Amino acid sequence: MGWSLLQNYLEMYEEKTSQYHRCVAVKLLSHGFPLPTWLVNSFKKINMSELLKIYIDFDLLEDGVLLTMEYIDAVVDSLTGQERTQFGLKACGTQVSQSSWLPYTYIDQLLLGLKDKRHERIYELYDTLHTKLLHYFKRVETLSDQINQATVFDRV
Repeated sequence: MGWSLLQNYLEMYEEKTSQYHRCVAVKLLSHGFPLPTWLVNSFKKINMSELLKIYIDFDLLEDGVLLTMEYIDAVVDSLTGQERTQFGLKACGTQVSQSSWLPYTYIDQLLLGLKDKRHERIYELYDTLHTKLLHYFKRVETLSDQINQATVFDRV
């Protein structure tokens, strides 16, 4: 019943700043509680980069990697015309330019944190995230080239 009440309060009073989500997440994690799924899903829609920062701050690197990879997939999907509502990303066609961004500073911090760890599982996460980023850059470059070519042909 307490979780339901907290969820309702967050839905009622949270603004676009995600300050209440952050307070709740930090309080739960500082007391050793995992974040409930409904809170994570709500946080993703409001401010994914803030959630990633919290994961990094609390050394939840695996959760940070999974969140980042899911977000990268969502950004690529939105650029190719698929709507990804779990992050609040709207779909756009390749003929329409859309500004998209990744929280590069936090991703760099995440990669650095993964690099510092000495576990085999962590190395796998590092490689997986690094590979995902390389695919993302290649995909965005390809989409940008397609948009630029379409724009050039429209002007001619």
